[in-house]
Amino acid sequence: MDITSRGKKEYPPRILEYRKQFKLGGNVVKWASFYLLSMGLLTITFQLLVGKTNTNCLWAGIIAIIGGLIVYLEYWFLFKRLIISKTQVYKDKIFISRGKKEITIPFNEVREIKTTY
Repeated sequence: MDITSRGKKEYPPRILEYRKQFKLGGNVVKWASFYLLSMGLLTITFQLLVGKTNTNCLWAGIIAIIGGLIVYLEYWFLFKRLIISKTQVYKDKIFISRGKKEITIPFNEVREIKTTY
């Protein structure tokens, strides 16, 4: 360490993630869908194993399975994309990573910034 670099730190690039509530909300939605699917499957399986099929219980199981699938699709299309996104800001560029897809945007190529709200 020489005298000119004393006290100076080279910080890593800043990582910007989506807010934690997206991760928490996505996990809640995912586990709620798994719960509905498992309850629907258990209800139908129990009714078939006992041999006394109650049509109301069968319909409740079918509705739980359909509801679980709908909730899981909500997770897949709304939350999953937000959960896996990360953005790194460097001195000369922005690096966006969404799963396997990576985008690098140099600041000298930016012409205009617009807000969407």
